[in-house]
Amino acid sequence: MSQEAQARLAAARVLVLGLRGSGTTAALLLAQSGVGHVRLMDADAVTREDVQFQSLYTPADVGRARGQAAKLRLSRLHTGAQFDHVPGKLTAHTAEDTIDPNDVVIDALDDWQAKLLASDACMKTWRPLVHAGVTAFNFQLYTMVPGKSACLRCVFSQAGLEDVPTTKTESGRFEPICTMAGSFQALETVKLVARLGASAADEMVTFDGLRRTLQSVHGLTPRSDCPDCGRRLQGER
Repeated sequence: MSQEAQARLAAARVLVLGLRGSGTTAALLLAQSGVGHVRLMDADAVTREDVQFQSLYTPADVGRARGQAAKLRLSRLHTGAQFDHVPGKLTAHTAEDTIDPNDVVIDALDDWQAKLLASDACMKTWRPLVHAGVTAFNFQLYTMVPGKSACLRCVFSQAGLEDVPTTKTESGRFEPICTMAGSFQALETVKLVARLGASAADEMVTFDGLRRTLQSVHGLTPRSDCPDCGRRLQGER
């Protein structure tokens, strides 16, 4: 990696939304990759199940906000990076102010309404969103770049994924799949920040762990009739 790319990583601010599944892997790998400022947002409390399956948490963290616990652990592991715990939950009133100061946002949320809220706010603030959705042995990955990509609300119909869940995903997580999804999210984020490789702005990747198949759906461009991605297509800010 060139010195210019390393400098971009060191100066970057990345917000990780959700620290129960893929977000913990993404946050750890971002720090290891040289991202200088990682912001962590998850107000839900660490559970005993989290301690069992997530390496960032210890029994002493049970009851503590996941974002706060992750910050303490990551700060000890990687003294060269800065970690912030962003308190509270993403809401319609706070989303844009929370997202705007960052260069890239990672969506590792397990609440689909919150995912759509993050997409809306990223479109409005012109911030790339690296989305992952994990269900049992499957995940999908989508890098949303305003002006180049369809918003998350539009992309699922374009990709033929009409049955997007509307409720919070409470079970069915398989940690190897979460880890794979988080690794992909970290890679996409590094590529965006350091300006490396080809853009995946119009592409969704889906992985089926049982069949060991990795597929891509291309052509997920902004819809002119969408108030979010269509407006960004015209370059409005």
